[in-house]
Amino acid sequence: MTDMTRRNFLVTLTVAGTAAALAPLGGAARADDAAPYFVNVGHAKDFPVGETKQVDYPAQIGGYAFVRRDSEKAFAALSPKCVHRGVPVNYDPATKGFECPRHHARYSATGEHLSGPGNGSLAPLQVKVDKDGVVWLQSLVAPSATG
Repeated sequence: MTDMTRRNFLVTLTVAGTAAALAPLGGAARADDAAPYFVNVGHAKDFPVGETKQVDYPAQIGGYAFVRRDSEKAFAALSPKCVHRGVPVNYDPATKGFECPRHHARYSATGEHLSGPGNGSLAPLQVKVDKDGVVWLQSLVAPSATG
């Protein structure tokens, strides 16, 4: 075994301390470890049954999303990004569907692709309603980063 000098001891201590301090951050940036966060988008009483409402949503994820209330207790939400080029879609209350303003792709009320360019449906977002009736919408951006 080699003798440890004061300098070697301090270097070892510094390296070990830095590794210990950074260990909790090791997996935080990996996509497979990304934990969903939730954003308050309103109260259940503000979402009439059978209607779709555009709600504010973190800008990093599009700036808005769509929440639909199917029944007294059933909510659904969709990302506004068109599957063709990621352009935000518009909601049409007359057809209860969505249309991309750029290339006119059309989607049903549930986000299913109906026509136009693109392949696939609008991405669903998880919705939770707490015991106080607050509606929470899934976000992969931490609340402090959505400010």
